[in-house]
Amino acid sequence: NEGSRTLALLTLALEKTTLWSVSAATPFSRMLTVFSDWIVPLRITDVNGAKVRPTRVEDLQALDSLWINSPGAPYRYAHSGCDLLAIYRQPAGIGTQLTVTYAYSSPALSSGTDVPLFRPEYHIQLVNYAVYRMRQVEGGKEFEKGLGYLNEFLDAAQAYGDYERDRAARCALLHAHGDHFTGGIELPQW
Repeated sequence: NEGSRTLALLTLALEKTTLWSVSAATPFSRMLTVFSDWIVPLRITDVNGAKVRPTRVEDLQALDSLWINSPGAPYRYAHSGCDLLAIYRQPAGIGTQLTVTYAYSSPALSSGTDVPLFRPEYHIQLVNYAVYRMRQVEGGKEFEKGLGYLNEFLDAAQAYGDYERDRAARCALLHAHGDHFTGGIELPQW
């Protein structure tokens, strides 16, 4: 489960789109209280489909020193850390709904029939992460041996994240070499 959560965080590959009810006159929201699997926002649109643009809190302050009390239709957002999301212009009256697409953390795998939500070709990377963690606990030379597994995991996470974020990509080629590439996979005889 730790490897799966780490892969979700590094790649932002698991996306969920849903409606979010924004309360009136509320500049900040703690997103983990709204969505328990929240990692980070990817896209936000209003009810008409117009994009709510990302920015930084510092930029909101430079744009409008009273941004924290500015009523109107939301058109900018900023996030701080993984949990805090700021909306500029805050809806007046009864609030509004926004469509939010966010990266989410994978659910815990608790039974023998559970399957990771990542593409099957990356499942072996979860095994590599587990081997690294087991070797890390053993310490010393075993920890050093486990670093190869961690490097493979991180390299694959980078490639997977790049592929998922590239909207123009139609396929990805996974290849590697070295002692640990197919650790845990039984390849059919040639």
